Amino acid sequence: MKKTVKKRVSSLGIISINLLFLILLLTIVLAVDTTLPITNSINSSPNPLSASDLLTITANVTDDVLIQSVSVEINGTNYLMQRVAADNTSLSDDFESRNLSNWTTSGAGAVWTNRSVNPFSGTVHIRAEPQNLGGSFIERNITTLGYTNIDFSFYAATSGLDAGDTFQVDWNYGSGWVNLLTTHASGSDEFSGAASYKFFGFSFNDSADDKNNISIRFVCIAGGINEVCDVDNASVTKVPFGDLWSFVYNTTGLSAGLHNYTIYANDSSNNAALPIKGNFTISGADVTPPTIIGSLNKSINSILQNDTINATFNATDETGLNIGQILINDTGALRIFNFTLSGASSQFSQNFTVSCSAGCAVNVTGRVNDTGGNFRQNEIIFAVSSADTTKPTVILGKPDNNYYNDTDLYANITFNGTAADNIELKNATLYHNASGIWKGNLSSIVSGISAGFKFSLNLTNATFTWNVETCDTAGNCDFSTTNRTVILNFTGIANASNITSANTFSVLNFTPANNSVNVSLKQDITATFNQDANVSTIDNSTVIVKDSSNNAVRGKIKYFSAERRVRFNPHRFLKENETYAVNLTKDIKSDNGTSLNSDFTWSFTTEIKDTDKDGILDIDDTDDDNDGIDDSGDFLKGINASHIKTDIVGLTVKVNDSTNISKNFDKKELVQFLVNNSVIVEFNFSFGQSKALDLTNISIQQNDNSSKGSIIINSLIANATLKTFYLDNLSSYDGVCIKDADVDAISDISNNCKGLFETFVKCPGNARNYNCTINSTRIKLTGLNHSAAQQANDNAPPNIDLMSVSYSGTSTVSAILTVITDEDAICKYDSQDISFGSMSSSMSGSGTQHTGSISYDADTAGTYYTLCKDEFGNIMPSSNSISFNANVAEISTNSGGGASDGGASAGADNNILNFSSCNENWICDGWSECANDFQTRKCFDLNNCGMQNRKPKEFQSCKKECEEIWQCDKWSVCTESVRKRGCYDVNSCSTEDFKPSEYEECEFIAECYNLIQDQGEEGIDCGGPCPVCETCFDRMQNQGEEGIDCGNPCRPCRTGDILTGKSIAIFTEPLPKINLLFIFVIVSALIFIAFKKIPAIQEVFKIKEDSSFDNKHKIISKLKDNFGLDKIEATMPKTYNTGATKLKKQWFTANHYPANKAADKEQILNKFQEAYQHGR
Repeated sequence: MKKTVKKRVSSLGIISINLLFLILLLTIVLAVDTTLPITNSINSSPNPLSASDLLTITANVTDDVLIQSVSVEINGTNYLMQRVAADNTSLSDDFESRNLSNWTTSGAGAVWTNRSVNPFSGTVHIRAEPQNLGGSFIERNITTLGYTNIDFSFYAATSGLDAGDTFQVDWNYGSGWVNLLTTHASGSDEFSGAASYKFFGFSFNDSADDKNNISIRFVCIAGGINEVCDVDNASVTKVPFGDLWSFVYNTTGLSAGLHNYTIYANDSSNNAALPIKGNFTISGADVTPPTIIGSLNKSINSILQNDTINATFNATDETGLNIGQILINDTGALRIFNFTLSGASSQFSQNFTVSCSAGCAVNVTGRVNDTGGNFRQNEIIFAVSSADTTKPTVILGKPDNNYYNDTDLYANITFNGTAADNIELKNATLYHNASGIWKGNLSSIVSGISAGFKFSLNLTNATFTWNVETCDTAGNCDFSTTNRTVILNFTGIANASNITSANTFSVLNFTPANNSVNVSLKQDITATFNQDANVSTIDNSTVIVKDSSNNAVRGKIKYFSAERRVRFNPHRFLKENETYAVNLTKDIKSDNGTSLNSDFTWSFTTEIKDTDKDGILDIDDTDDDNDGIDDSGDFLKGINASHIKTDIVGLTVKVNDSTNISKNFDKKELVQFLVNNSVIVEFNFSFGQSKALDLTNISIQQNDNSSKGSIIINSLIANATLKTFYLDNLSSYDGVCIKDADVDAISDISNNCKGLFETFVKCPGNARNYNCTINSTRIKLTGLNHSAAQQANDNAPPNIDLMSVSYSGTSTVSAILTVITDEDAICKYDSQDISFGSMSSSMSGSGTQHTGSISYDADTAGTYYTLCKDEFGNIMPSSNSISFNANVAEISTNSGGGASDGGASAGADNNILNFSSCNENWICDGWSECANDFQTRKCFDLNNCGMQNRKPKEFQSCKKECEEIWQCDKWSVCTESVRKRGCYDVNSCSTEDFKPSEYEECEFIAECYNLIQDQGEEGIDCGGPCPVCETCFDRMQNQGEEGIDCGNPCRPCRTGDILTGKSIAIFTEPLPKINLLFIFVIVSALIFIAFKKIPAIQEVFKIKEDSSFDNKHKIISKLKDNFGLDKIEATMPKTYNTGATKLKKQWFTANHYPANKAADKEQILNKFQEAYQHGR
């Protein structure tokens, strides 16, 4: 009886399932594909091009089923395009070609170049050795049109970098540079544990997808010799959005100008994509040859045998350069050097040694052709000279011999003449013995084979001889044949009464003496008058000091009325071995209004530096400051504060809290400048090979105004370290004005603190990277780079740097106004241009970013007027305005955006007013070590805008108030010997002191289940030697689909697809009866066979929990041999299908290592049994 019931139940099951399969098959037959294919992107290359060139047109097309055909219409003719394999690499540069034409270099440091000293692989890599803290930059543009999943990788090494240096990697997708990597000293940070090269890999976010212009760059910032950054094997890979189709078109016969083309696409159901238009440009024929100009590094009149000559050629072309050549013929044998050129201009050069003897002719020819095949050359021909032993000739001009002057106390005399040489002049030097010693006093550069010279001096009573010596480039020197004499004999007898007359205003004496030499580099300049001077007439326009290059020297001018003396105190050290001219103009007046009779001038020459005054010049001394340490290892020059230029009394210097600084410093130490044991400046300084602290160049000024605390330090190694200032709190002010630039005087700081590089900091408070604290007597400022600060009030209103309008909403549209100010402020706005107090709407935000929003339910256009007020009550004198147009009909998303004319789509800020004329582009070093609960870093504006409106923070607290708790994702598969993971801090502490590594080296073994396509598979772990690939067209639900071959990750499911656990829509149109009968018979037979086999499977799975592993192994083998693992999976619900697929892979992996995987096999068998029991 039980058997009979069971058979009836089985028969009913067969009939029911047969009907279900019949309905599903009917739905599949009648299902219709109505989804249009999509053309994602098109491109034509090269563009522009010349007629007869080949044009490649590509299109990226996707469809939910299958693309049938893609065609391109050009000038009325349709051409079928061919499906091509996508290029999955945007960049793969191992630098072996030595061609950097696709890379762009910039920066103040030495450029990145191809090198072969330390490649990661092959023979060539790129290296930067900047020797300049401005850094060396190299960048490359790539395209990702039609692609996603953009990955960037490279190998890098940072030999010789220390903690003050930086290796940095950034990328830019059109919205500014984004930092990927910032590291410092070699062997630390990201390079910790790396002996040489280290691999780095980054996956860009979705912003990099489908972009025409993505940029990547490497940055090396280092100031010392042998501090280098090396990069090799740079690569950018990508994954296509869809199918790539291509057609190559021959442009022969096309006229110059713009030509259009249209892309059409159809899928297998004959659905047509929307046509997409593109264009290309045929250039006019290039018949213009390039230009080329050559030069040598030495005059052609003085080239000798065995000289090393550099020949340089500069070429330009209106279309594009192609190839350059330098041909050298000096022995009858032609030497040819080839160069690959690109762009509209290029320079190429070659060194060579002149091998032929005197008298032979040398021909140096530069050749260049452009991309149009046009050619031009430039020749330089010279004869090799004999060794030059001929001295120049000198002819003296004025003054004449025995020149006599007895009318002037101080006579301005001009010495002039001419010189000639057979090859090339070099310099002329005036010699005289007015000081009692015959020596050269003034020198000037002369060139060519004939030139004039002129020198001017202000001299007093003396009889002396003079002459001029000239030298040529070969080192031959000579004087004029005869010296000349000058006699200055002012007795003063005839004019003695006038000197002391009340009606005569004159200079009695001055320092340094006229024509004096070896003047101290810290020398003040003074002059004493015979009458009281009107102090209002003494300033930097009437007391003028200039060097020999006519550059004005800046200094502090003070008049001492009791002594009738004016003093000029240079802000900085005077330059060594330099002649300075002093001019007291006739505009200086006495108290009774009498002016000087004429400009009063004199000159002097400074010493050649001898720091320790031991008679040995620093250029020859091995211990400049006599501290007992050889200069080669002495990184602090100067033994105390006496070497600093300052008027401050009681100034001392400490290093590591000691005034004994005659030591060998070779690591980071705390340096302090103190006045009467109170610190005024302190900073950490890394003493080392590339960084030395030179006290003999530093000048300090303090409290220039008795009512305002201030301080300036010059020549204290800007960009090398951050400084902390301590100002005297002399009066009650709102805060401090910082001018973070190299300035000479406090007067360089503007009255409103709105000048270049100026920042007002409320005290106590902070702004940008600066922090200010205060007590009754002192002010502490941290974060300074350069060094100038003064107490100040904030009397200036805020400025608006940027305004923008964006939109959101559908039926009701919100017009969102965003304003960015240059200081903390509150802002208001209105649709009318009215006063701040009368404006109706206040914006949120009291910092520098402010927003406001007004909603509209109908199309509305107008203007927003905005005024802002800072915390000190300063209000903008006039409003900034921006127009808006809330077009309800065209707003269809809630994701931001905006437009200035109502025609822009949502999602973009199209109405932006930037009130800065320069776009600041800041990059920053990494944060320093935490010291005294604070960290610092240095940031640099790559565009040198001279503003700091967008300058990132350079100062932050690093108190351990937040405990880092890191959690990491699982490691990725091992790819190219590296695996990675993502780590995140549960507490979001904003510090990364304990962040685990997200990359590590690894090894992998090629196999079918390691998630890597590594042994000739058609896909990842499938095809070829591995199991057949699971696809969206294998009629199986085997890779997480919602139905059979539909749903994620395949095309969307439609009516008629076989789904799991979902209702089915039925079309009522009948099928032909013959088809119905055929389907019925086939399905019934299949189900009958399946039901016959399932009991056998059920019997096999009746396994006791204590069955031995061997028995289970036999059972599974029987299942695998008789039914196949895929059939077992077919009897299970969708929930277990995915799991079983994974178990299948684990099973085969376990069989790959039978000696070590017995436990894994046991676990897999149990899970198969459990999966089957759930699926019954």
